[in-house]
Amino acid sequence: MMRFLKIVEHFIRRKINNSDKVFHGHLIQNINDAIPLAPDCKIAILRIDKFGDMIVTLPIIREIRKNFPNATIDIILGKSNKNLTSNALMYANSVLYYDKTLFGLIKLLHRIRKSKYDICIDPLDNPSITSGNICYFSNARAKVGLYKSNARKYTHCIIPKDRMQVHIVERTAQVLLAFGIDPEVTTLDCEFPLEASIKEQTINILRDTIDLHTPVIAVNTTGSVSSRTMSEHFALRLYEELIVKAQMLNAQVLFFGPESEKEKLQSLQKSTGCLIAPFSHSFNEYAAMLKCASLIISPDTSAVHLAASWKRPIICLFCKDNTGTALWTPYKTLHETVVSSTYSINDIEISIIIDSVNNICTSTPLLSAEEALHS
Repeated sequence: MMRFLKIVEHFIRRKINNSDKVFHGHLIQNINDAIPLAPDCKIAILRIDKFGDMIVTLPIIREIRKNFPNATIDIILGKSNKNLTSNALMYANSVLYYDKTLFGLIKLLHRIRKSKYDICIDPLDNPSITSGNICYFSNARAKVGLYKSNARKYTHCIIPKDRMQVHIVERTAQVLLAFGIDPEVTTLDCEFPLEASIKEQTINILRDTIDLHTPVIAVNTTGSVSSRTMSEHFALRLYEELIVKAQMLNAQVLFFGPESEKEKLQSLQKSTGCLIAPFSHSFNEYAAMLKCASLIISPDTSAVHLAASWKRPIICLFCKDNTGTALWTPYKTLHETVVSSTYSINDIEISIIIDSVNNICTSTPLLSAEEALHS
């Protein structure tokens, strides 16, 4: 039975992905090409990828709500970013979810098609089979995406910005042209507000780990893939040099990592006596603890976009990259970028990171953990 269902699933996916490969729709190059929409139109926005992708999309949702206060705006999230539901609901009417199964896709499409949206937006600037297909089968009057290899899935395509020269926030914001909103004159700052209850909870969680009256330098050890995750050896060497600088600044170093890295982090703590942040139970809890830092060092772009949301200085660690895409640096935020000469961050020279710490600390004062959390 399972084999039969798999065969059916593969057949359906082939049919979906082998649809007409030529774009026959309309190009949107400026606000004069905007799609006519009623003030109370129904809007669906796809964002079924990771945390960082949703964070850089929030400014766009904010601007659509500002210009269409009476519209119905629904956001479709995926399993990996469903914890951002409360953030989406700052501007959206409701949130739908896609669980990455064939049954989940059919259920989601049924719900979307039944809603009869006026416009469905796919803001990804790289082709996604899933997002493209959801948009294609959404039954929306207008299906909008940035022009790329799966352009045939849309009724309207927006000419994208240069992926090597333009920041991801500004590239994504091009979809605003479909609504008659000029992204060039729009405030696109990221945001990630935290409720007072989460902040208070964070104070209680960290009270036994750090000195709340002393600045924190946060080191996020784990990226989305192994090549962007610190090895224990790399983290140890970083700590040994970073703690010397931190003591000169009267600051403390706090390492962050998921519970899946518990063994490595505990071994690091045993070797060095370093401080380890408590393992978080939600993204908001993690974000609140990270916000206590005056300076962040991270290979993970979720932390990068959180830093941009709070205008918090950050040192971004990247691997050598051949994707032809600009690095996902924090938007309009003080930062330093350190790129490995290889495909692993563990080959970065520690001295370069320390130089970056020096550069940032001469540009901005360090707040205490409690001040940073409430700033």
